[in-house]
Parts: sequence; structure tokens; C-alpha cells
Amino acid sequence: IRQIGRVAVGASSPQDEAARRGAAGIIFIPQASALKNWEQMRGQSLSRRELDPSVPSAYAAARITSVLLSSAGAETLMTGERAAGPDIIARGDTGDYPASFELTQRVSVNIPVASSVEHRPYNVVAMIEGRDAALKDQYLTVASHLDGAVGTRTVEGDAIYNSADDNASGSAGNLAIAERMAALGPKRSIIFIWDSGEEQGLWGTRYFVANPPVPLDTIVAHFNIDMIGANRTPGSSDASSATVAGPNEVYLVGPGVLAATADALLERVNTGYLNMKFNRDFDKPEHEFFYPRTDAGPYLERGILTIGFFTGIHPRYHQPSDEARHLDPAKMEAVTRTVFASVWAFADTAERPRIEKAIPPSVPRYK
Repeated sequence: IRQIGRVAVGASSPQDEAARRGAAGIIFIPQASALKNWEQMRGQSLSRRELDPSVPSAYAAARITSVLLSSAGAETLMTGERAAGPDIIARGDTGDYPASFELTQRVSVNIPVASSVEHRPYNVVAMIEGRDAALKDQYLTVASHLDGAVGTRTVEGDAIYNSADDNASGSAGNLAIAERMAALGPKRSIIFIWDSGEEQGLWGTRYFVANPPVPLDTIVAHFNIDMIGANRTPGSSDASSATVAGPNEVYLVGPGVLAATADALLERVNTGYLNMKFNRDFDKPEHEFFYPRTDAGPYLERGILTIGFFTGIHPRYHQPSDEARHLDPAKMEAVTRTVFASVWAFADTAERPRIEKAIPPSVPRYK
């Protein structure tokens, strides 16, 4: 989904800029490619994205109301206007947006905005106590979401969403790291988390940071492992996927924006070990994988340094085709080893890891 017209200078998203300018809400007109998955998107919008109000969420509180239109809705809204709905939809994929203009007609629509449904998800949490008396009361968290996306049946009749890369890959890597770390004994304590409800709206992580087993100010850094099984290599399932990391490459999200000291430590560890290529593209403001789309978000809202590893978005993302046969085991192992070495270094360093740079203004803060 892209904004219509000229991109606002300094805005990290259309929502942020609209809210800053006092908009009461946003109506999104999708691009043609997005409408191919309209029923899936519609189903997700009805799946209750917000957790109980008793669990604080600066992200939820900061958003303004938004509506995503179908093609029929866009056509109705734009009837008689300077640009027609179908034309705007078609031009969205090319980036050839019409110039901004004010609508001349009033259209009314009634949309239910609240309902209550009870769910009983769970988080799996384990802790390794640090062996250093001076550092064991400082904690690292290492998390991977255990749930997967659920959507509509494909035209071929497949309704099983296997979620192999998103996020069985990260969950398996997290377990391997925990098992090895337990055998070695880090200086700082480490909390390993397999959280639920990420696809519904970061439910498990929101609950964890609202009800932490240790004081939040003792958590010095958070590692997020989400989707680490894709590899853009010739002949692979992702050979033509521009947003999938290439051979010996992984997306590193967070430290480059937040902390020079932590970032330098990660680079030193990586250079002396597997020397993977750290791709920083998802640190850019326009990418929601920095914030708020992953489980790192609720930690960042509370001023905790976040470090994310993942291998990119592919055509199987949130589709039944996200199956184990598409995973690259060697890539998964390389990323897992790199995360392990990074966590170990952060657990072992004498200097407390911390955020050193200003948190981007697109991140709402909860105190």
C-alpha cells in the first residue's frame, strides 16, 4: 500500500504525517498487486489485532483510525472525482501517483470498530542465570515468535499454513542457542522466549513487557530472531526475490540506528567468526521491520536496545507455501551461529549494552 501524491518530507509513514497534521483517520486505496490477496487481508483485519486494554501498548495508542478499501470501495469513493478509483489502483504498482487533490463529495460508511473475543495463548519462557556475581542481575532476552499466520484457502485448495520460515526457523534457532548457552554458562543472565500471538498483533511480547519476570530496567538488550531460512542463490526458491538476503548475508536490524558501541561489538564478533554480510536496508524508516512490525517493537517502546536478525521477505510469506522444503539449512545454521556468538559477546562484555542514539520519533514511547 502506497501513499498517493508526493511523499511528505521527514515522514516515516503516511500515518505518522497524517496524525501530525491532525487527521481524524486515513482511507487507504490499495495497489493492484495487493488486491490479489484481498480476501486474506480482509480476514486479517477482522481478526482483532489489539490485546486487552489492560496490557499497555504505546504503538496501539498512538495509531489513528485507518480503513483499507476494496476495489469496489475505491471506485465508489472516487466516483466523480479528479481521478477514478480503478486508475489510482492501477497506477499504484508503477509509482505514477496522481497529484494530491481534495475530494468534492461526501461519502458515509458504517464500520464496526470494536468487539471482544477471548483467546488463551501462551508464552514459553526459560532463563539461564549468569555466573558472574556482578553481572548476573543484568539480563538479555532472546525471542522468537512461536505462532504462524493463518489465512484463506488457496485456489488449489490448500488451507494449511505451515509457517516454516515464519517462524519455525527462528524458533528452532532460538532453541539451539539456548541449549548451547546452558552448557557454557554466560556471565549475564539470559531469558529465552518463544512468544505467541505475534501475527495477531505482538500479543505475547506485549504481555511479557507489561508483566516482566524481572524489572525492565535490568534488561540491557533484546535479540529478535524472525525468519532466518531464506537464501537468494541461483536455482533456489528465492533466486529472483530482491528482498531475500543473498549467500552468507543476513539482515541486521536496530543497532546501527540505536547504538554505535553495540553495533561495533556485533561487527567485531561477526568479522572474527563467520563474517556474514550484515545488510542494513531494513533500518531505513520506510521499513516496518525496524518498528513496529516485529516483536522487537514493544521492547523499543520502553527504551530497550533491540537487535533483529532475519533473512528477508519472499513470495511464500504468510502463504500455505511457506513449507520446510524451501528452507536453506546451511543458511539457518550460519545465522543461528552468528546470533549465538553475538548473544555470548553481549553476555560477556564488561560494559553494559545500552541505547546511545535518539530513538526515531516514529517510535511512540510507553513509560
